[in-house]
Formats: sequence, structure tokens, C-alpha cells
Amino acid sequence: MKLSRNVLALGIVSFFTDVSSEVTVRAIPFFLMNVLGLGEEFVGYIEGAAQSVVVFFRLVSGILSDRMGRRKPLTLAGYGLSHAVKPLLYLVTSWPGVLAIRFLDRMGKGVRTAPRDALIAESSPESDRGRAFGFHRAMDTVGSVLGLLIVIGVARWKLGDANHLDDPTFRILALISCVPAALSMGVLAGFVRETTAISRTGPPTPALPPLRGGRGFSPGLWRYLAAVFVFNLSMVSDAFYVVRAQELGLPLWQVFGLVLIMSVVQASVSVPAGILSDRLGRRGLVALGWVVSGLQLLGFGFATTGLELSGLFVLVGLFLGLTEGNEKALLTDLAPAELKGTAFGFYNLALGVALLVANVALGELWHRMGPRVAFSTGAVTAVLGASLLAFVPPPRRAPAPSA
Repeated sequence: MKLSRNVLALGIVSFFTDVSSEVTVRAIPFFLMNVLGLGEEFVGYIEGAAQSVVVFFRLVSGILSDRMGRRKPLTLAGYGLSHAVKPLLYLVTSWPGVLAIRFLDRMGKGVRTAPRDALIAESSPESDRGRAFGFHRAMDTVGSVLGLLIVIGVARWKLGDANHLDDPTFRILALISCVPAALSMGVLAGFVRETTAISRTGPPTPALPPLRGGRGFSPGLWRYLAAVFVFNLSMVSDAFYVVRAQELGLPLWQVFGLVLIMSVVQASVSVPAGILSDRLGRRGLVALGWVVSGLQLLGFGFATTGLELSGLFVLVGLFLGLTEGNEKALLTDLAPAELKGTAFGFYNLALGVALLVANVALGELWHRMGPRVAFSTGAVTAVLGASLLAFVPPPRRAPAPSA
């Protein structure tokens, strides 16, 4: 079955957004450490603080989009805020400035994520949701690949085989990121249409306070959200992966090349994994991906060579390809039809709180006890989260439509 217009358009929006984001976000940890002279723990503080604002806005935007009966306005507002702060990276000169920009960028992501994911779900039949989310994740990743190719080219041109980022190179990347950001907004405004999948049997109800928004969830959905929370206590920003690669002495353009490998693997796996989950079920694939994540985290703690790092970045891409689309598709299967936006809000709340804790904790553990302890702690947490999926009942699947 063909993907709907909305799914295709939102995939293109994410493609351009990821091109823009990759050009700058991958360089920010090196800007903090190499240009501003900060330590690994500051990477954790800033990434953790940036995730904290996402917590509130992801939850509220999902509930609000259900109550409004509309998804596009919040999606448009969220992308708009994230893209509006991109030019400010050209002007930033201190870590508080970086923090403020990351804070606003993540606020935009928090506003857009739940209603956008609900748009994708409501624009796809149940039998093709895995394919739809896999396609969207793949477009994200293809955008990441192009963005990384730009970063690698600029780094090779300006830095050669140097192991550290300099200030002029960062400014060039900041300017480049503004172009795909503008293209993303144009596609979103011009080609994405509101869905009509939200149905009501009575008069509109007032918005519920966030903590009551999930009162219609099943026990199975709550167990799934608990497993998501525990697993994501291990899900640190991949800024730590690139910092680890730099620590082992790789030239900066080769560090970005490893991230490119990760993105290519992720893009290659996302759509096949989504199609496979439509046929065989999603829970097992998500569990497999989470176990793979535990293995790669353990590996990052003990890696000593560039070849070992290459294999670990492949595992990161495999894990992301197996899970990112299928986690959302599984959530959609478990959520009531009238509360999908709210369900995505709670899902992203679980991610946001866990990521805040994970990034700050890993940064502190790395600073105080070294990378082996930090990454090994994450590996144990990932496997624990995977084991909790055994308590999540498989969702009932709707019968396939007859020919």
C-alpha cells in the first residue's frame, strides 16, 4: 500500500530538519570542549537541561492536540521555534548561550513531536503503521546522512586531520544549517494537511490537567511506558559517543565519518524493520533493539581502537533502526483511538525525564569514575528495560482488509 500524502510530506520535513540539525548539533560538543574549554560533564549538563524542557511541552502538546482536534498548528509551531533559533548559533560565544539555544530548540521539538506522530498514525491504516513510522524514521536518517556529509566536507576542508574543532569552522556550519531549515518550514506549511481521524460522541470536553490525561490507558500501555522509561535511563546523547571517539585520538572528520556509518545503517534498517513488525509483531523487535543497545554501550566503555569504534557505531545504527519507528508503532497499537496524542505525550514524557537523568548521570560518572564505569552502568540499565517488555501484553491486531 502506498504511503499517504501526509506521511510523505512529514518525511520530507524531517529530512530537511535533520540536515539542518546534523550540521550544527554534531559540532556543539566539540565547540563546548575545544573552543570554550569545558569538560565532559558540561556536555551532560547541557544535553540534560535541553531535554528537561521537552518533558513538559511533549506531554502538554499531545493532550492539547487531542482536545483541539487538530495536529498541524502545534506541529508547525514546534518546527518553527526550532528553526528560528538556528541563526543564533553563528553569534554564540559562551556556554550559557549554547544552553539557551539548545533549550529553545528542544522546546520546539517538545511542542511538535506528539502531534506530528499522531498525524502520522492517523494518516496510516493500522496494517501499515510500522511502514509509515519506519519511512519517517528513515527520512530522518537520510537527512542526517546528508548533514553529516556536509560536516565531514567542511571539517576536512577547514581542519585537515586535526583532532579539535576551531571557532571559524563552527561559524561556517551554523550559517549552512539555516538553508535546509527554511526548506523544511516551506514543505510543512504548504503540503501537510490536517487529519479528521479524531471522533467524539458528545460535546467537546475541556482540556484535562496533564496528570489526568492518561486515565483511559490500559494496564498494558502503562507497563509499556514504564519499560520505555527504564530503558531510556540508558539512552545518552550520541554526543558522548563522538566525544569518546575524539578521546581515542581520531581526526575530527573521521569522528563524523563514524556517525555517518551509524546513520547509513539506521536508514537501511528502519523501513525493513517497520515492515517486519507489521507482519510479525513489534514487541520482539523492540526488545532485540534494546539488548543491542546494551551491548554497544558496554563496548564504548572498553573500546581502544578506531576499528572497534566502527563496529560499535554500526551497532548503534542497528539498534536505532530496529526501535525508533517500532516503539512508536507499538505505542499506537496499545493506545485508545481518541487518546493517541495523549499517549504520545506520556511516551515523550517518559523519554524526556529519563534522558535528562541519563545525560547528567553519564557526564558525572565519566568525569568522576571514567568512561568504563559510565557506559557499563548504561548497559545494565538497557538490558533491565528490555526485560520489562516481557510484562507488556502484545496488542490485539485488527484483521487485514479483504481483497
